[in-house]
Amino acid sequence: MVFIQSSGMGKSRLADTFGRFCPMINFILREQGEGYPPPDSEILRFMCQSPTKEAYLAMCNSPPNSYHITPDKFTGNKVAVLWDHSNMVGLLQASLEILNAWVKSQDHTKTTQELADVRQKLMAPLNADSQVPGGLGDRSPERSIFCEGVVARATEICDELVVNRQWRECFDNEDPSSVRQRLEKSPQIQPFRDAARDLLGELSKFRDWKVTDSELVMVFDDAATLFTTLGSDKEDTGRYVALNRIFSILKEFPVWFFVLSTESKIEKLLPPDRPRGEVVNYSNMKSRRHADLEPEPLRLFPPFVAFRLDVEDRRRWRDPETRAIELAKPMAEFASPEHMALFGRPLWMAYNRPEKMYRVAKSKLFSGGTAPFSSKNPHHVFAALSFRLSLDVCLANPKTLPIVRTAVNSHLRLVISMDQPSGVLHTITPTEPVLARSAMEHLCEWPGWAEAIGTFAREFLQQGVIYKGIKGELYSCLVLILAHDWLRWGASVQAGECPTFAPTYTVEKFLTSLYAKEYHGAIRGLPRQLRQAQMNFTHFVSTSENLYPNIIEQLCHDLLCSSAALQLASAQPTYNKLIPIYFGKEGDSFDPSQCGVIVVQDKNRVTPTTVRSIFKEHFTTIDHKTGKPQPDKPQAGKPAKQKTAKRRKTEEPPLRENNQYFVFNEIKHPVLFLLFDMRVSPINSLPIEVSYSIGDNPPVWAIHSRGHSKQVFRCLEHMDSGEQCKTFFKSAMENTSMDADIARENMGFHKLAREFRRAESSVDKDEGTGMGDSRQEIEEFDEDTRMGDA
Repeated sequence: MVFIQSSGMGKSRLADTFGRFCPMINFILREQGEGYPPPDSEILRFMCQSPTKEAYLAMCNSPPNSYHITPDKFTGNKVAVLWDHSNMVGLLQASLEILNAWVKSQDHTKTTQELADVRQKLMAPLNADSQVPGGLGDRSPERSIFCEGVVARATEICDELVVNRQWRECFDNEDPSSVRQRLEKSPQIQPFRDAARDLLGELSKFRDWKVTDSELVMVFDDAATLFTTLGSDKEDTGRYVALNRIFSILKEFPVWFFVLSTESKIEKLLPPDRPRGEVVNYSNMKSRRHADLEPEPLRLFPPFVAFRLDVEDRRRWRDPETRAIELAKPMAEFASPEHMALFGRPLWMAYNRPEKMYRVAKSKLFSGGTAPFSSKNPHHVFAALSFRLSLDVCLANPKTLPIVRTAVNSHLRLVISMDQPSGVLHTITPTEPVLARSAMEHLCEWPGWAEAIGTFAREFLQQGVIYKGIKGELYSCLVLILAHDWLRWGASVQAGECPTFAPTYTVEKFLTSLYAKEYHGAIRGLPRQLRQAQMNFTHFVSTSENLYPNIIEQLCHDLLCSSAALQLASAQPTYNKLIPIYFGKEGDSFDPSQCGVIVVQDKNRVTPTTVRSIFKEHFTTIDHKTGKPQPDKPQAGKPAKQKTAKRRKTEEPPLRENNQYFVFNEIKHPVLFLLFDMRVSPINSLPIEVSYSIGDNPPVWAIHSRGHSKQVFRCLEHMDSGEQCKTFFKSAMENTSMDADIARENMGFHKLAREFRRAESSVDKDEGTGMGDSRQEIEEFDEDTRMGDA
């Protein structure tokens, strides 16, 4: 059975837990490094070793029985296949024999579960508080002795096999079925079967022993290393094929073999039941009448990918006492390494020193430490931005397949399902505060962000590899993250200071980092309660469900706990993003009733909109210099028809009366609404405008920005990424020029109203056709509700 998932998800831990209940032999086939559990390097070297000169000559002594294969070609193939099979028989037989010797030395009054638990503890890595130098990550002495003994005995068995003529003749015919059938009948394989039978017989002598489907388990962790020769990138599946074939020799015994892999080489770990493109020609069969009655071939188990995230957090919530502690935990502790480690893969809980945890996180996030982070490396950039912006790939584009495969293999992207015949991976980027912070530190080092944005736009957005959103959601995520990074890390780095990761930051500091300095006076016009509210998001996560009123407090608490902001569902009315904020004191016990929200709406139209048209109520504007309310000015010079339309709109009920569209009626604190009109070029209006609603249940404060350049977003200038963001914006946004709008009218039901299909063209609305104003109202309504584009 094959287990596939990205690194740190608990594959080894699952096997280790299984070993507490069932006797187990497990080998870690990872190359030397900082990984956990520590590798059994002598086992990997043995499995991947090349034959000695004497062994090679001995294996060449059997003449080929296949006349159609040239001797030179046959000799080369035969040596490789024979050597791999001999090695695997030696390894498995030696493991069974040495474990059997240990079992015989144990107290047989134990149960098999007690025996398994003793064995598991002997083979487990040393604890972090061990006095042995190195601590966490070192193998136990008993495990080292076991592995060395296995290699010594396996070498003896392999040497005996390769010089045995009868054994060599099993491989004279290269046909896979012929090799398997000869192996099963070979007298030389009998000692291997006897080793398994003797071990199981010895286990049956223990108290409470009973026949089950799994009396013994053998685990090969990080099995993908068998596909390459040590020190080389050349792929070779021979060793893995030989290992599986030797597994099958023991099919009559209740023994399970678990193959764990970080790498997603599904076509090698699990070959398809029938290769794509293969067509069965029933006309060559003896009787076509019974073609449909042929028995189904045996199928491989599908790969197991269902490893849980947030294991420790879930465990604490199951216990009433620890759950109460977590619910009351102050917000100031949400940024601590100990708390961040609760979320994401179980690996982070293995480290009790924050500096080592972050070092391992950075190493694993970028190619497992084989190369430092490079903002020119597309795979590194994709990994870093995925854990910040929650990127989704377009599976319809074939270019995404190698990108996704590499992201799973080397950059911690998560597999959620896998199509075995095609090898297509369905993946997501999970919410992991540890990785989000690690990515942030790399991106804030010069020329991190500036260069990474250019690489991302060029290699991913322009290639159609990434899902961009329909209204510029990806670009708005970027500027919000840039504002966070400058405030929390980048400013100190550029000043040459040692940055410190503050537990929280205020809404006011975030907004002044986000928006241009000329309009900070208007931001200071926000109520002090709102300006001093606390934030802590480091990354975005996504949802597929619309918001509803009675979930907001719990949702905000959980988002704050995981240092996340939320990219809302594509069908969510009114809003595109939600950022949680907290109005209580960060050091006090957490009070869910003190949660609040910043919500964002993204606009990607040349025609500007207004906050009033969205909320269907009056908003008072704040002077951008003084920060005080300014009186409304009459809007003269508008055609009578537009005034009539405006009066109709003002007669509509306020948005807050519709729970489905407003959602936040049960919140007692002010709501901050950010409107990003990114396609609009401010001519008669200010680039940034602050206003507040006349309604107060709850009060809504709005910041309406027009444009997408550094004249609007100060963070682009801070991160020296203004030019790269222009490219990013053009690549990430749908074209909304006049010619694109006319061409889009060919999509006859892009809008549902008849006026959309029957108007002569979009340019006619200024020529008095009578249809333009009606369609304009329809488009405005669709934009206000966000249902049109959704």
